[in-house]
Amino acid sequence: MRYTARVLAGQAQQIFRGHALPGRHWWRAYGNTSVDRLMTEALGQNPTLKSSLATLREAHYALVAAEGIFYPQFGLGLSATREQSSGAGFGGTVPGRIFTIYGGNVSVGYYPDVFGVNRLVYREKKAQEESAREEAEAAALTIEGDVFTTAVDLAESVDEIRATRSIVTADRQVLALVRAEYRVGAASRLDVLQQETQLASDEATLYPLLQSRTVAAHALDTLTGNSPSRVVPRLTLSAFHMPAHFSLAYPSTVIENRPDIQAALETLKAVNAQVGEAIASEYPLVEITGSWGHESNIISDFLKTASRSWSLVGSLSYTIFSGGTLRAQVHESKEAYKAAFFQYRGTVLGALSQVSNALRAIVHDDEYVRAETRALRAARVSYHLARTKYRLGATSYISLLETEVAYRRAVLADVRARAQRLGDAATLEVALGGRPFPPQSPPSLPSFHAIRHE
Repeated sequence: MRYTARVLAGQAQQIFRGHALPGRHWWRAYGNTSVDRLMTEALGQNPTLKSSLATLREAHYALVAAEGIFYPQFGLGLSATREQSSGAGFGGTVPGRIFTIYGGNVSVGYYPDVFGVNRLVYREKKAQEESAREEAEAAALTIEGDVFTTAVDLAESVDEIRATRSIVTADRQVLALVRAEYRVGAASRLDVLQQETQLASDEATLYPLLQSRTVAAHALDTLTGNSPSRVVPRLTLSAFHMPAHFSLAYPSTVIENRPDIQAALETLKAVNAQVGEAIASEYPLVEITGSWGHESNIISDFLKTASRSWSLVGSLSYTIFSGGTLRAQVHESKEAYKAAFFQYRGTVLGALSQVSNALRAIVHDDEYVRAETRALRAARVSYHLARTKYRLGATSYISLLETEVAYRRAVLADVRARAQRLGDAATLEVALGGRPFPPQSPPSLPSFHAIRHE
């Protein structure tokens, strides 16, 4: 198993047709309408996904708030002050006076983005919004995978319960015959005990399956945003169909569109912007403010020219010495970027590993299913031959029942093999990102201008 960033030529590339490129609703390729209904319900009601969407909206409004720094800030102020002055200010020879001052002004403030700090803050918030968006996509993809695999687990439990009950029924019939033979001396006590042990053992396997069915049904309730109920969805493995064309070869670039990789990339961009912000804090801060208004102690004179007041202030502030704080903050942000970069790299490597493991699992599952299918086919033929021989009187009824038990066990093994293949197929779908390939706009790494000369 290996990865390639280029398109393969020849026969190996033919499997890119059909199912090879997963789409937004990938689960529909498996032809189960019940799963489609459950998926729609989960994507609309799952509390985890709703929380992710709320976080996305929070990040969006934080971006809108950060965008306001590019525009002048206008303010309106109105005031009315009534006070008494003290005669002490005039040597104590003049009595205090009571007066009222009315004021009103319009103020304007603006921060010229001389050193680009405002743009960096905006880029940080923008990257955080995109990261929240990708995390919401990742949450939705995880929920899709959980719903599908849980539905498969439920269907597997239902089919296993049906097969196990058939085995238990056959065991009881065999035990009844062995006991009858024991009573007439045709079987030993050991034969009876062995058959009783086999029946008890097969019955014991039924109860964990019943519990598994209950757990899977309740898990589906939780995933779809409902409280656990006693109603078990009717799901069987026969309602699932593997796609006719399932790709086992992908270029390595297929994982570029995974939401977790995109989220890690956007986080990297946000941290990179923080590096620029830390560097910009070492440069002067320029601010321009102005105000215009009227101020008077007589309300009738408030709008007269003599009461007019205005101011225009330009300020520049620069930290000459901070005890190494600003420089330390720059290095802190650079180390945070390095940590984010290696987290991004780890996410990419983990994605490659997940896809590789899922692809290898599909290969092994296909071989597993083929082997169990051959065993089931042979057991079915043996069972039909045993029934024919029994009708002709060439074999005993107990031998027929034993052959039926072997056939039911083969059915049980086939159910498990097919369920495992479906589960691993869903794992591959999720590992590929659940998005069309190739992506509409391939991601690009940030310029990392802030630390490239470190």
